[in-house]
This record gives sequence, C-alpha cells and structure tokens, in this order.
Amino acid sequence: MRVCILGAFQPDYARHYVIREGLQRVGVEVELRPIPLEYRTPGRVRHLSQVFPRDEKFDAIIIPAFNQLLAPFVWGLGQIYRQPILLDYLIGLVDAAEDRGKVSGAKKQIFRLVDQFNTTRMTTLTDTNAHREAFQKLLGKPLHRMRVLPVGVRDLPMLPLADGEIVVQYTGTYIPFHGVEVILRAAKMLPEIRFELIGKGQTYPAAIKRVAELKLKNAHFVPGYFPKDELMAMQTRSTIMLGVFADAPKTRYVVPTKIFEALALGRPIITAESPALSEFFTPGEQLITVPPADPTALADAILELADSPQKQEALRLAGRSRIESEFLPEHIGAHLKAILEHMR
Repeated sequence: MRVCILGAFQPDYARHYVIREGLQRVGVEVELRPIPLEYRTPGRVRHLSQVFPRDEKFDAIIIPAFNQLLAPFVWGLGQIYRQPILLDYLIGLVDAAEDRGKVSGAKKQIFRLVDQFNTTRMTTLTDTNAHREAFQKLLGKPLHRMRVLPVGVRDLPMLPLADGEIVVQYTGTYIPFHGVEVILRAAKMLPEIRFELIGKGQTYPAAIKRVAELKLKNAHFVPGYFPKDELMAMQTRSTIMLGVFADAPKTRYVVPTKIFEALALGRPIITAESPALSEFFTPGEQLITVPPADPTALADAILELADSPQKQEALRLAGRSRIESEFLPEHIGAHLKAILEHMR
C-alpha cells in the first residue's frame, strides 16, 4: 500500500507524526508533500496545484488535520485524477468556532458549509465516537463516511520518579476548554502545593490576571512553546499532571494529546470526566477524573493523590500499560491501514 500525505502541516506535530510513523510500521509506503504553513489559504491552493500527484497513483491521499479549507480543492483534484481522498477531521471548523467563541455568525455559517461539504464527500477521521456524534449534531446530518481513529502517542520514555516537593503541572495552549481558571481556583485551596503552568495561548492573559486577583503564591508560569526534548526536561519535575477542566462541549467529546502523553510518560494525571475519555480509559484505574468546572473536587483529588505514593505508582504503571496495549504508533497505523483498505 502506498499513500501520500498532502497539505499544510508540520511532520513532527504529534497527530501527524503518529499517523505517518504508524503507517510505516505496518508496511505502508508514505510520501510527504507538505505545503508551507506560512501560506494562507489562497497561497496553499496555488501551491497545491504544483504538488498534487497527477501521474502517480496512490491508494489514498491523506489530508492532515487543520486543512479543512484546503480540503475541497484537494477533493476536486482527486476527482479529476481519480485519487481516493482521506481527510483527518480531528478539529472541524464549526466545533473550533464554538469552542473559542471568536467567530461572527456569517463566518460560522461559511464554516458550517465547508464542514458539511468535506464530511459528506470524503472519508474522514475523528478521534472519538463522542466527537463523531458531536459533529453529526453540529452539522445536522448523519456522517456515514466518518471513521474513528484515536489520537495515540509517539514513543516516549517513562519518566523517572520526581524527587523533592510535590509539583502539579499543567502543559497546554490555554484554549477555553482546558479550564485553566479551574486549576487556579484549586491552587488557591492548596497553598502548600506548587503548581506549574507551561505554555501560552488564548486564555493566558486572563490566567495571569486571575493569579493576581486570587493572590496566588504557589502558581508559577513558564510561558512559551517548547521543543519536545526541552518540554520533557520540564515534565521530569512533575509529580502529578493535569488535563482539561472546563464545563464545555469539547471537554465531553475529545481526549487531548496531553492525556495520552502523560500516561505514556508514566505520570499520574487528573482530568475532567467525559464520555470520550471513558471510550479508551478506566477512571480510577489508569487516571483520575473529577467533575468539570469543579475546583473543589480537583483540589481534593490532588491532595489525595499527593498523599499516596502507592496510588501514584499504581496509576503510573497502569497508565503506561494501557498506552502500550493500544495507542502506540503501530496500533494507530494498523487501525488506519484497515480504514484505508475499506476505501478501495
């Protein structure tokens, strides 16, 4: 089998890496044809005409996540040159607009039309059954050609146990469904425990302001985006990692990459309970869940886990074992290869 991954993407971004590496591990030949990320949609369309395979036959052209606006043009060329198209709909235009709340009504309607076009004309992927159901509700129609492919995780070493003080660590892009406000309010209830927040993004300024309002002394920020090796060096000092906590639709239907990565690294993680999470993991066995938007429940869970090294170790081992059983690149690659075979 031979596939071409075509679109604007960073090959080492977690989802893209796992798909590429996973396919290669199960014997699929993968050719990359990236379009520069700095191009806006018109530039991407122009570049697409140069890189789209016209004379070479592939079993599928895979469009990576975050290329929703480019996808109709890829589909059009696929129709002309008889190339099967598979689109990764890890994030749709409409659900991203709903989550971040910064899109006008007219633009959201355009996004809806693009999402409807893409999901009805192409075989698409999403990350959970709950997300597929959310897409169907948002777009108002059944999506018979949408398949589920878990995010999975690249090969990561199990981090050594952290020595010294308890460090509760959040790593993320500060988007609304992460619920950083909930984390800060929990930190207020646990003044003796150090909280470390790594990253930057939409709600970062609000988080800084909230720390001042709450007069927090135990919340420490490491702002920025970091290479994987540098980030892992920071993660080594964590005792407990945090997931997402807002009471938002997206909390209920996705399992973020950070959940898979924390479990792979052998770190106990606490996150909001959700139907999506329960598709892949057993709360209380591989990770700890709390109700969304509940800082008191989060603070209680952190304190209970911080006081029980035995529970931390049990979660470390069970979480890592769960990742090794089903969510490494070779598992994701085998799942995706089966989806591609049914497209023929």
